Amino acid sequence: MTHTDNLTPYTPWQQRGLRTTSTAISPVALRQMATGEPEETARAELTDLEHLIPMPTPEQVRGEARIFHALIAAYGRHRPTLTGGPFGIRSLTPRPDELVVRIAPSQLERWVDALAYREGGTGVAGLRWVGRRDGTTLTLPGTRVVLADISETDWRAALGRRSADQSSLMPHWIPQLRREPEYGAAQDAELAGIADHLCATLRRIRLLDPLTRISGHVHLFISRHRGDLHLIEACEATPTVLPLWTSRSVPPALWPAGPIP
Repeated sequence: MTHTDNLTPYTPWQQRGLRTTSTAISPVALRQMATGEPEETARAELTDLEHLIPMPTPEQVRGEARIFHALIAAYGRHRPTLTGGPFGIRSLTPRPDELVVRIAPSQLERWVDALAYREGGTGVAGLRWVGRRDGTTLTLPGTRVVLADISETDWRAALGRRSADQSSLMPHWIPQLRREPEYGAAQDAELAGIADHLCATLRRIRLLDPLTRISGHVHLFISRHRGDLHLIEACEATPTVLPLWTSRSVPPALWPAGPIP
């Protein structure tokens, strides 16, 4: 794709807290618009929260950014009707210290392919996993992403079917291999300028839904422009760097709590 020298600019915005937002749409419905959660889950998660979508810790931001970047690279332009949702995500539950993701079972092997690190740079270096009662948790230092309802048996079976590279997607008791910290640091450095934007977009992934109604496709990609990386949304005819919450003109309560550079 050929890119012009002019990208659509946007202005950072401070998210308004739940207690100061005036809107005809209930906070529960607003949150569901972004996360796709069942009403009961969204209502329970909003108890005692200041913001509709909680701001994650800096370590969680970096980890989610790396995972989402790997998914964007692996999925490319795709039809969410065929993948169970954008990037296979049916719904998710964002929390300050973790992200719970419900993916379509048919997409499990595709996630394995996307996340398995290869020295060419694809995937997520240093990613580990641990089975737990309610799913499988993917971990990086300071980061937890829970694949809800994906049992350890299902996860191991998917790893086996895809023959995931043996230097990645290891169980949690395997210490980091010799060059994994170096590769992980390089990935963090590469995404440093857009990590907040990537993480904020992932946590609001179902805001993509209305943008796919015309073309039927989800299309996000990352491109370098004048030395800086940009997350570009091209679901419709005209690619833009406008964040989802801006391009969709959603109520400010769904905007990130801090400015997105």
